[in-house]
Amino acid sequence: RTQKQIDARRGRITGFSRQARNRLLWLLASLDKAQINPKEILFCTMTYPAKLVVEKGKEILVEDIDGKLYKKHLNHFITLLRQRHPKVFGVIRFEWQERGVGHYHLCLFGLRYLCRDWVAETWNRIVSGDADHLQAGTQVESARSWGATTGYFSKTMAYCGKKSDEILDKET
Repeated sequence: RTQKQIDARRGRITGFSRQARNRLLWLLASLDKAQINPKEILFCTMTYPAKLVVEKGKEILVEDIDGKLYKKHLNHFITLLRQRHPKVFGVIRFEWQERGVGHYHLCLFGLRYLCRDWVAETWNRIVSGDADHLQAGTQVESARSWGATTGYFSKTMAYCGKKSDEILDKET
């Protein structure tokens, strides 16, 4: 890295800007569609439990989760996913829900199948969820075509909503 690149470090993230949206859509457009089978694209959503998570034996209200814990949970899940499927790659979007808790949208490439039960059990174990969360905390669906993938990026991954920016906690 050049000194200019080192000095130009980004500041704190305060929202999902139009420029970030454009970069995300550019990323999808830059993928070589001839090299990626559209039947090997999966969409995954992971949410947090209704009330609390347990971290190192301590109960934390989901509204009080900080950025470091969000990142720790995601990294844990991605590590387990890559151990199970080493060739997978993808794009992840963190988004705020109305209830003030974050959740993740993943677009995974290079996977024809990902066991819904494995995703649910793994994510539930990571965030210390309950039986209700085990049933409703995750979703996995396959893309039908490149058009469906483009639509998912445009409508879900790259959505710029005012409500999500209003929910954003400046500390997180």
